[in-house]
Amino acid sequence: MDLSSILLFAVACLGINMIPGPDVIYIVSNTMKGKI
Repeated sequence: MDLSSILLFAVACLGINMIPGPDVIYIVSNTMKGKI
């Protein structure tokens, strides 16, 4: 994993922890699919 992937993963984890819910997980999943 490169640095950008690690940062993206960290931001995703923080977002899920701050705003828990299936909607957030769905958005993060789509965002990661778009980035990769």
